[in-house]
This record gives sequence, C-alpha cells and structure tokens, in this order.
Amino acid sequence: MSNFKMADIAKMAGVSKATVSRVLSGHKYVSPEIRKRVLDVVLDTGYKPNLIARSLIKSESHTIGFIVPSNDDEVIATLIRQVEHNLIEEGYRITICLTGYNRDKEQKFLDDLLQSNIDGLIVLTSRENTSLYQDVSVPVIMLDQYISGGAVTITTDNYYGGYLAGKRLVKNGCKNIFVVTTSSPDVAASERLSGFSQALSEVRLSYETVQCKSQLRHCEKALIKTLAIKKVDGVFATSDLFAAFTNKILEQQGLRVPEDVSIIGYGNTTISDITRPSLTTISQNIETFSQTIMDYLLAGIHKKPMKKRFIILPIEMIEKESTQ
Repeated sequence: MSNFKMADIAKMAGVSKATVSRVLSGHKYVSPEIRKRVLDVVLDTGYKPNLIARSLIKSESHTIGFIVPSNDDEVIATLIRQVEHNLIEEGYRITICLTGYNRDKEQKFLDDLLQSNIDGLIVLTSRENTSLYQDVSVPVIMLDQYISGGAVTITTDNYYGGYLAGKRLVKNGCKNIFVVTTSSPDVAASERLSGFSQALSEVRLSYETVQCKSQLRHCEKALIKTLAIKKVDGVFATSDLFAAFTNKILEQQGLRVPEDVSIIGYGNTTISDITRPSLTTISQNIETFSQTIMDYLLAGIHKKPMKKRFIILPIEMIEKESTQ
C-alpha cells in the first residue's frame, strides 16, 4: 500500500496541496496540463486519498445520494446520467440507490447515506414515503412532489402534459380511448392521468385504464384481455415504453397505427423515434431538468438564499407519425 501523503504528491507534481485536492475531487477549474501532471504522479505512486477521513474532518464528502425506485425507465436513466455528469463537473460523486418503492429498503438506504456524511439528496419516491425526508439534515431535492419542510421540489408539468395528450386524441376524433399506465405508485404518471382525464371530461368522454406492472408480459395480458371486449381508436400511454409496447400488441391484433388507432406516449425518448410508426410524445427537457436540479442542490449545500422551493418546468408535445 502507498505511504505517500498529499504533500508528497504536490511536491512531486510541482503544485500546491490545494491543487492536488482539486484534481482528486474532480473540480473543473484545473488546467488539463496540471490535471495530467498530478494524475500521472498519483498513478506512479499508487497514492490513494483517505476520502472517509477527509469527509469526517471537513464535515463534507462531496457525495450526493440519488434515491429512485428503479432505473428501468429511459427518462429516469437519462436523468441520472445527466445529473451525475453535471455533479462530477462540480467535483461531486453520486451514490444511486434503487428502492422499488419499498419503504424499509428506502429507510435503510437513507440511514446509510446520512451516516456516510453525504452533502445532499435527490429523491424520487411515492407519496407514502415522503415523510422519511421531512427532518433530513442535508439539502433535499424532491422530484415530482411537494413535501413540507425545507426540501425543494422540482418537477415538469405532468398535469398539462396529460391534458395536451387528451386534447390531441379528441382532435383526432377518438371516441374509444385506452390509457396504458403503471400500477406502481408513480406520482408523475398519476398527474399525467389527472390532466388527461380533465381533457376528456370537457367533451364528456370516458376511457378504459390498462395498468401495467414492471414486467411487460403482465401488460400484454391486460391489453389483450381489454381489447377482446372493448374497441379502441386512441391510446395515451404514460411512458414511451408503454406506448411502444401497445403499438406492438395492436399490430399483432391486426390494428394499424395511425390508420385505426392513434397513440401518444410520454418522454420523447429514443424509443419514440425507433418505433414504427414513430410515436407522438410529450417531451421533458432532461438537460434543463438536470441542470435545475444541480443548481438548486448546490445552492442548498452552499446555503444560498432561494426565492422558490417549488419549480415546475414546461413540457411540449412532439408530433410524430402515430397521430397523423
């Protein structure tokens, strides 16, 4: 094991200890030449900084916890990657915890993260589990839902996204409408469904709900069962994955999209582009979403004043082939 200290690394690289610390923490304000020189010395010596000891001494770890139910959804996976990239640029690391909406597991992850002296938390959870975060001692960014206390809520306008989808299907003349959504306690999906319901209620239309578990085979059974007894000419899916899967099932049942059935998904993910026909979808700007998360998280960590603690980011409908 290496016996070198940071002072040794600094001397060998011809820089200050502060510069070595900035390089090792990933700080972006270091020139490429200096960064390479320091890292070359680190590699040659086998130097390993004691990050745990450093975090205890300085009461900071440059680590952010990101608690989510899963990373199966492409929007969530993309958001995690973008947030991680942004935080690394600012010298932070990210610890991702997948909970499956299990409260006991979520509590254990939270306890472990707080004991490891994290600097902040980003959380996507169910309404039932928000109480876990009301008295947390570090800055918390809560995604998609509000909780009382000091947490900042950042969300996209899921209600309006669902409303736009409903209005678009109505404009297409759809009368026999399905909603394909998750059976999990997904707050964003619930908000989208509320907006969609409002749009249809304005023209006195109803819809059939097909709930899908995480395993798509359950979704297939539910769709085929509903199609056996109900006509369909319009579908709103609360994710692009569900929309693409519905498109596949409709094709197997001899129904054409968009000639027989219009479909609208949600997320504007790559799935919406590679599905044939391509899927009309509601777009969330992930780059803006992730940047807003980082801005408010860092403001909380550095104890900067914030004018707002509930931020709703805009969405837009992206017209593609499935509603033409």
